[in-house]
Amino acid sequence: MPELPDVESARRRAEHAIVGRRIVAVATRPDPIVFDGVSPRRFARVLRGRRVVAVRRKGKHLWMELDERPWPLFHFGMTGSFEIYRAPGERPRFWKVELLMEDETRLAMPDARRFGRIRLQHEPERELPVSGLGFDPLLGLPTASELRAALAGAPARRGGPPARAAARDREPGGGGGQRLGPLSKHLALPPPLGEGRGRAHRPA
Repeated sequence: MPELPDVESARRRAEHAIVGRRIVAVATRPDPIVFDGVSPRRFARVLRGRRVVAVRRKGKHLWMELDERPWPLFHFGMTGSFEIYRAPGERPRFWKVELLMEDETRLAMPDARRFGRIRLQHEPERELPVSGLGFDPLLGLPTASELRAALAGAPARRGGPPARAAARDREPGGGGGQRLGPLSKHLALPPPLGEGRGRAHRPA
């Protein structure tokens, strides 16, 4: 499964390969699971002729800012990735979409197990699923007090205190939840005795 550094690496490679270039053709394969809320045909029609202005990421979601909205939003799931190449014969197995740029660079998203998602959105950062993510560990960490407040206000899931439920969530921090579990539990604890709670009891 791609982790945050893998997704950020894919973003940087895509940024280098396609930003500033126009999409001249879009090939898609029919897949009603991976294409979420948009048909492959409409997805191709919307992107064709658009220029890529930027490639952004939050958590494990990536999107391309185009010179016109809506914009494509990608999530790799377990086996998705971006593959960049030039020759048509290099098209990867299990590809779902392929963008052909004006300089003949090609970018494809393969997804063998079909857990990835491809969407069209007008404002990805303000729409679900991206708007529901917490902080991004690679873009900036919150302070301890901000994280404690966020965990304390998280809705309970599967029973138990809110903070523990949030710690079990895989993406409370935009995809870094698995690494933050122990930290979340520590920050959810009350302050030690002697720190704002009076003096610690000393045994006689």
